[in-house]
Amino acid sequence: MSRLARPTLLLVALLLPGAVLAASEEIEAAARIVIGELEAWDVNAAREAVDELLAREPDSRRAKALHAQVLFEEGDYAKSAALWDELGAPDEDMALLARATHQVTKSYESVESKHFVFRYPPGKDALLAPYALEALEKIYAAMRADLGFGPPNKIAIEVYADAKALAAVSTLPLEAIKTSGTIAICKFNRIMFTSPKALVHGYGWLDTLAHEYVHLVISKKSRNSVPIWIHEGLAKFLESRWRGEAGQALSPASEAFLGQEAKKDALIPFERMHPSMALLPSQEDAALAYAEVFTAIELMHRKGGNAALVKLMDELRGGADYKTAVSRTVGAPFPKFMADWKAYLARREYPKEVAPLSAERRRFTEDEAQRPAAKGSEEEREKIRFGDFLEIEDSEGRKLAHLGDLLHARGRHQAAVEEFARAYKRVKNRSPALSNRYALALMKLGDFKRAEELLTASLKPFPSHATTHLHLGQVQMATDRAALAERSFFEVVAQDPFDPRPHQALAEIYGARKDALRLEREKASLAILMGKEKSAVESKGVVVVRSHPFARVLLDGVDTGRSTPTKLLVMPGQHVVRLVNSERGFSQETTVEVVAGEEALVEVMLDEPAPEADGG
Repeated sequence: MSRLARPTLLLVALLLPGAVLAASEEIEAAARIVIGELEAWDVNAAREAVDELLAREPDSRRAKALHAQVLFEEGDYAKSAALWDELGAPDEDMALLARATHQVTKSYESVESKHFVFRYPPGKDALLAPYALEALEKIYAAMRADLGFGPPNKIAIEVYADAKALAAVSTLPLEAIKTSGTIAICKFNRIMFTSPKALVHGYGWLDTLAHEYVHLVISKKSRNSVPIWIHEGLAKFLESRWRGEAGQALSPASEAFLGQEAKKDALIPFERMHPSMALLPSQEDAALAYAEVFTAIELMHRKGGNAALVKLMDELRGGADYKTAVSRTVGAPFPKFMADWKAYLARREYPKEVAPLSAERRRFTEDEAQRPAAKGSEEEREKIRFGDFLEIEDSEGRKLAHLGDLLHARGRHQAAVEEFARAYKRVKNRSPALSNRYALALMKLGDFKRAEELLTASLKPFPSHATTHLHLGQVQMATDRAALAERSFFEVVAQDPFDPRPHQALAEIYGARKDALRLEREKASLAILMGKEKSAVESKGVVVVRSHPFARVLLDGVDTGRSTPTKLLVMPGQHVVRLVNSERGFSQETTVEVVAGEEALVEVMLDEPAPEADGG
């Protein structure tokens, strides 16, 4: 028998006293079934239930409103919005959400894999699709193996241009997104994420997609019965499965911060994480919360493996509260589990070489553009003079690094190495900018061994730094280790996919390997970045442009719309790069020769080296 009453039973009810009231109550009961299935993340069951309801009550406003909601969760935003309009619901929350989502996504294009549909706005975000679908299919297979579940329908993945667009389609307040650093959410039967180009240095977007997919699996497998702290703990612990083993996603900075706060007995109670990590008051609180729940799930997994994680979800789906579910999973009372977890944190070994947690803070491009330093201020002068080296707290180390950079820009690489070495002696691997510039100078001298040592050491505290992975890949290519270089360049794509350099390097690797499919992917990515046909970009080169102070970049007399530092993909041959800074009153022109498949560097340093540089 259907979950709804058969029409014949409804007819009988109408012949009885109080039939009108009974019918109304039955319709409301049917509506609650639809709502319950949506809340349980079973959209197929919700579709079946609403279709039965509409067949009996086609003119019911209640039934039509539920139909609009089901259409929305099926991804048909246009029909959902139109139905809400037909119902005359201008201010209802779901109507507003359907219209906003349709408005944001109406021009989207899509590409599919076996289990996913990737939707994206026209433009550069198209290059994300093949990498995203490959990673998602890997996490799909991993969750089928680990948790025994895969969604019955293809899952929609949608990318949004910026935080404002994510707020419009997700119900999350924009302020909460910026405060917590939220860049993705799994809700309404789909995964929504922000384009990496919306953040200053990109972010680990492929890990993020895997993380959100684990959320979706948990919601569907458990019928949305898992509390937020367990939800986030499972997703964080399992997100690395698309790459390899579980439990690899906690950054050194977050792990060290957890150790520090645990020692101070300043942990965030699990109950405070409800209803969403995105609503925690700061990115630091969010990082701590993720680290806490990661280690709680890690401890359960150590005790019982994947079977423990499945049992935990099954207990919650069966109606147990989280304390009972955890107790049954670990075979001990919940207070004992909490005591064991805190003891586990106390004896855990925490990384010694870590970046400050502030280094992981997500910076949105639009916010950086809105917060320029005041003209003529000390902040502006420091930014102009030291640029990336402002991250160095040691003032003498900062000056030495800046001097090395000026010498390097003038082609005095040996002198630059000496100054960088003096700076590094003070700063060690705590500045990615210093480690990378030092390594570049060493590469110019052919000292690839020392350059690799510096870059590898820098990745210990800063494992997701895209520029470091890029330069490490270049060292590995220069020393004939293409397989290692491939991994390094892919790490750049996984963080900052809009940089053309890793795509060019990967194209070279796949071309030499005769890997036609991956070669085609990289050529397509380069074509998208240039807005050209693939054939037009196969033989291009890259111009890397840097300057002190920052400047607007013109290429062959045309304003590129970019400022330094930047990368330009151009045809081989001579090009004229002009750097203009009207506030500082300078304009400088450089002619550069570009070779296909290679990088050409344009560096303009208005600041002069200190007088003692010649003697160093």
